[in-house]
Amino acid sequence: MQNQSPPFARALIIDDDPILLEVGRAALLAYGVVHVEGAGHGREALDKLAADPEPFDLVLTDLEMPEMDGMTLLRNLSSVGYQGAVVVLSSMDRSVLNLVEQLGKSHQLNFLGALAKPISLEKLRSVLDAASGPEAPKFTPVADQVKITPEQLRTAIDTGAVVAHFQPKVHSGTRVVEGAEALARWNDDRLGWISPDIFILIAESCGMIQELTWKILKDSLQFVADIREKSPDFVVSVNLPTELIRDLETPDRIAQMMSDLGLPAGALTLEITERQLLDVTSTALEVFGRMRMKGFGLAIDDFGTGQANLSVLKTYPFTELKIDRSFVVGVDQHQRSQAMVASCVTLARDLEMKVVAEGIETQPEMQMLEKLGVQTMQGYLFSKPLSEPDFMTWFAEREPRPKA
Repeated sequence: MQNQSPPFARALIIDDDPILLEVGRAALLAYGVVHVEGAGHGREALDKLAADPEPFDLVLTDLEMPEMDGMTLLRNLSSVGYQGAVVVLSSMDRSVLNLVEQLGKSHQLNFLGALAKPISLEKLRSVLDAASGPEAPKFTPVADQVKITPEQLRTAIDTGAVVAHFQPKVHSGTRVVEGAEALARWNDDRLGWISPDIFILIAESCGMIQELTWKILKDSLQFVADIREKSPDFVVSVNLPTELIRDLETPDRIAQMMSDLGLPAGALTLEITERQLLDVTSTALEVFGRMRMKGFGLAIDDFGTGQANLSVLKTYPFTELKIDRSFVVGVDQHQRSQAMVASCVTLARDLEMKVVAEGIETQPEMQMLEKLGVQTMQGYLFSKPLSEPDFMTWFAEREPRPKA
């Protein structure tokens, strides 16, 4: 079914193969993009982007092209003032596509993903819907985001405009919703949805990240207290910043918040990214120990994207391993990704850790991850992050589903 409200109006597709160019154009038009133009290589694309009086809001580009390839194009998009979304299309190996995805993000682009050729409407829809479709928050354009000030963020925190939304975590075997991850969201009265990539960076740089985290923790613990009346084993996960990892009072303060709500320690899992563990103090080590002594779950997030994979699993008492989205995208199609996920599952099982895969967007990805032994799944295939009232409605309407 065609999108009722297509999120993109003007797209530019770049490919040196005229047949594939027309296939991509047809897929975009079928998706609902109103105006689609083509270019045969990166230099032609840059000229079109610079000269067109109406800005494009979506670029789809091949990697291997004459005169200027896709990697060079990504590097030069900012030079023509392009602020729209980017998707890469290529027949290259998934390992190359993963590298290109990281490259796009390093150039500060609104990089939606890298798709293996041949392009299809189903693949295109999965990326565009998840990034900007009706199920995703409509984040403010970059031109508006850069106007956000620390004072605006401070006011938003103080007035409750920044709140926790919750993305479900689903058991792979039973499809039962067993928990959710809390994610900070800000809907500004004037600017609309503000990307967390923007306001979290401001919070970190201006000394507000602790205050923001305590606000999200408060929202999350009240949420899990409410939902446990219907689902007694439900667990909420909350990301913990480095500042709180290095504060000896953190475990006691969280424990007191949970006690005030009558919650057991097992109702909360605290997520820490691998990158946060590369330079850890003795204070942080004690905080980790106290968290586990109190009974909180402890998850290593974005596993495999840092530089200390095995050593951190040896040192820290993690109970959960979260496989990063970069290993999940297209896992059904790529043997290397399957081998890496299988290794993570085996390692976690030997260390008696639970395995969670995040960023799942398609049925084939879900089915392959289940086959590889992943226990818990999270992603837009199941639901976008929801406000507490919306989550409660979604949860009440959902019944346990048999395996697909």
